[in-house]
Amino acid sequence: MSQKASFPWWLKPANRLFILLNRLGLSLGTMHILSIPGRKTGKMRSTPVSVLQVNGQRYILTGLETGWVKNARVAGWGLLSYGRKKERVALVELPVEERPPILREFPAQVPGGVAMFERLLDLPTDPEAFAQAAPRCPVFRLESSPVTDKERERSHAVRSMLPPMNRCASGSRTQTDRGSSSIPGGPRSRMATRVRCIRCFPEIPSLLGRTPV
Repeated sequence: MSQKASFPWWLKPANRLFILLNRLGLSLGTMHILSIPGRKTGKMRSTPVSVLQVNGQRYILTGLETGWVKNARVAGWGLLSYGRKKERVALVELPVEERPPILREFPAQVPGGVAMFERLLDLPTDPEAFAQAAPRCPVFRLESSPVTDKERERSHAVRSMLPPMNRCASGSRTQTDRGSSSIPGGPRSRMATRVRCIRCFPEIPSLLGRTPV
């Protein structure tokens, strides 16, 4: 195996394409889109993942300590999309000793993903080889996680603090607030209206627990 495993250069463009197709309502095999709040910014970060079904439970896994893995450990939840269907899920990381049965299923359920594991971990298609790679492969169980009453109250409180929604010239939803004028030489007491487009300022919907439109 190479000293430093890395994803191929074409993976990021391919992931963007998968995300776009999903937003258009197209579902591709086991491929889902998982969106998780960033551990530093709180903004929703999306990545394609393959969902495995084992004994009636759903699982996702990867061969490296990726950004989404680190975000999942901090947030503990995400939004799982499959075509136009979206679900809020809890992300429960499995201890190493519970990972082998899930990893054994990967070659059979996601044969298209085996080549990536061969590249990253030098693994053959043998299910037992995948099971033995458990210490290197983070695995998460997906559990349905509806929004709680407490979270609804928090969301309502955040909404009540935000100014009314408007529409920008392109038709996108915008957030209008008021702040000190930034006009050079203008009096600091003068007020100026600022229109914040949600597409340009995604932190607004992330405060509400929603993905940007």
